[in-house]
Amino acid sequence: MRSRSISSHHKGYLQAIDDNEVMKIARQADVLLWLKTQPGEYLILGSPLALIYPEEHHSPALVKKINQALIFGKERTEQQDIAFPIEQLVEIALRAISPAVNDPFTAIRCIDRLGAGFSQLVQRDWPSPYRYDKFQQLRVIAEPIALEYLLDRAFSPIRQYAQSDSAVTMRLLESIALIALHTKTPKQKRLLRHHTEMILRGSQQGLSEECDRADVGQRYQQVLQALNSENSFSPELKQL
Repeated sequence: MRSRSISSHHKGYLQAIDDNEVMKIARQADVLLWLKTQPGEYLILGSPLALIYPEEHHSPALVKKINQALIFGKERTEQQDIAFPIEQLVEIALRAISPAVNDPFTAIRCIDRLGAGFSQLVQRDWPSPYRYDKFQQLRVIAEPIALEYLLDRAFSPIRQYAQSDSAVTMRLLESIALIALHTKTPKQKRLLRHHTEMILRGSQQGLSEECDRADVGQRYQQVLQALNSENSFSPELKQL
């Protein structure tokens, strides 16, 4: 079955998608819509929004309706853009650990919030990209934002900027240990282990004092313990 692309009639940040309206449009037009954008992306005129299957159902009226089901604005919002509040916390943390500010305690508080947020997020069931109408006909495909992407946006920039800061580095590991205790799937644990390994390697390069590297190594072992646990708190992890 051949498809036809739908392009944006607007420019700006995609703030939200009216999911009910998109489903209604797809059902009435008897099409399958494969959304190719997500809230938080900046689009320009002509940016791809979706694919329509089959292509012979494509029409200017249908394109207009789909464009009207998307909300654009000059700024990002937290309404459906889950990455936005994460990136805001990261931005505050990076400014705090910059040489001009040198405020690691603010960065640590941001990391604490990230850890708490991800601890809740990993416990939720990730939505399926496949959405069916009441007759069990597939009408919309909308890929959810990946946990891998969110973890990378949260931890990689702080890790890169804080390699020479033992306090911030250890807090990153403590935060990952907390998240690990709430994970539900092996994939989640693999993603956390990946970031744990990168944090350890960065600290070995960035920390000049052997005692600081040893402290980070101890936290690293506690993260591994959390990743290997059956989601039960141990006395050592309660102290984190």
